[in-house]
Amino acid sequence: MTNIITAAEALAQGSTPSAFFSIARFNERLGDNATGQATRRIGRELAGLMGMDLGGRRRHNNDNGKPRQARRVA
Repeated sequence: MTNIITAAEALAQGSTPSAFFSIARFNERLGDNATGQATRRIGRELAGLMGMDLGGRRRHNNDNGKPRQARRVA
C-alpha cells in the first residue's frame, strides 16, 4: 500500500478535496481500488474538516405534482 497523508496534513498544505477525488478516480481506473478508496476517504475527511457539503442525493423542496390523498382505513 502506498503512503497517503492524513486529512489534517492535507489541510495544512492547502490541498482541496477535489484533488483527492481526482487522484482516487485515476487510481481506480488503473485498477488500484484499495488506493482509490483510501484516497477518497481522505478527501471526505478533508471536506468534513473544511466544513464542505459533499452533496449526495436530496429530495426536492417543492412538490408540484398532484396532492396525494391518505388511504382510508376500513
